[in-house]
Amino acid sequence: MKKKLAFLAALSLLFLPALACVPQQGQGEGGEGQSQGFDWVTMLLMFAPIAVVFYLFIIRPQKKQRNEQKEMIANLKKGDEILTIGGMFGRVVEVRSDRVTVELSDKVRVRVTTDAIAKVFEPEEEEDGE
Repeated sequence: MKKKLAFLAALSLLFLPALACVPQQGQGEGGEGQSQGFDWVTMLLMFAPIAVVFYLFIIRPQKKQRNEQKEMIANLKKGDEILTIGGMFGRVVEVRSDRVTVELSDKVRVRVTTDAIAKVFEPEEEEDGE
C-alpha cells in the first residue's frame, strides 16, 4: 500500500508542472486585464502533493516513533534490561518520573534520564545447568 501511494505521489509530481503550463480557460495571448504566468490555484495544485508526501513520509513516522518511545518509558519497570543511547547495557534498579537508576554490573550504578533510554529488552531468564 505504501509503495503504491509513493508511486502515485511521485507520478503526480512529474505531471503537475506540465499542467501548469497549459493556459487556463479564458486566457488569451496577452489580452487586456488578464494576468500572465502562474495562477494561485495552479501553484496550490503543485505544492499540495508535495505537502502530502512530506507529511506521509516524514512527519507521521516521527510522530509514531515518538509515541512508541513515550509508551516504552511509561511501561518501564524494575528489572528490565535496557540499552542507553550511549550504548551501555544495564538492568533497571529504580524508576522515577524523569530518571532511572541502571545497574551496569555488580555495584556499578548510574542514573540516566528517561530520554537516554534507546531500547527496553525483556529480562532474560537464567537457565540452570545440569
